Amino acid sequence: MYLYYASNKYSNSEFFSKILVNFFNRQLIRRFDECWIPDEEGEKSLSGKLSKFSNHIKAKHIGILSRMKALQLRKEYDLIGILSGPEPQRSRLERLILEQIIQLPLKWLLVQGKPLGDTEIKRDREIGRPRGLETGRIIPFLNAKDLNEAIAASEIVICRSGYSSIMDLAVLSKKAILIPTPGQTEQEYLAARFSQKGIFYSQQQSEFNLQKALQEVKHCSGLSSDMYIHSQQKLKATIRSFLESL
Repeated sequence: MYLYYASNKYSNSEFFSKILVNFFNRQLIRRFDECWIPDEEGEKSLSGKLSKFSNHIKAKHIGILSRMKALQLRKEYDLIGILSGPEPQRSRLERLILEQIIQLPLKWLLVQGKPLGDTEIKRDREIGRPRGLETGRIIPFLNAKDLNEAIAASEIVICRSGYSSIMDLAVLSKKAILIPTPGQTEQEYLAARFSQKGIFYSQQQSEFNLQKALQEVKHCSGLSSDMYIHSQQKLKATIRSFLESL
């Protein structure tokens, strides 16, 4: 998936460099018989402008791809924070979340996104809060299965607005607070797109206010997994058709 989105806050040189990168991407894609897009068409599309191709490229939508599964579990957390992405922005968001979350009467889990070897949980630290409020948990890393279950057992998700995260949220039908990584235009675009549609709530990292976000996200609809339940079958059908054509 290539990016064709630019905000007016970028300089002319940055804008033209993005156009140049998109041009070379398109030239490379044209060398293939088909370009498979992990998304749905039309109103169900998650990626919006990010997956628009010229008519000269043979593109096929194969449904959304996610390692997650919809699970019906008893609620264990009011909020789960899932950190990811490059430093120093990952650590900056972690500090912002912790500074504010310990002041709120919530049961929460923070997954730092710091894998340390093959063991899925290297450290589980409980954070005590003042005045006898409930505790939160900080976990460096969870494997796919445990992360799936942790999200399913949480009421609200706070995470970056990367496309893979959006696809996971669609499968899990979770309400979410999206914080795009500063400077990553595709994340900024996706966060703004879903915020404008009233699906997810979004804040810039520099303006992060958890208490406000928790109030606003209540009015957001989230994505319905019913819209994407057939995606796995769609991918299998696409692969089968491709193999039969060889």
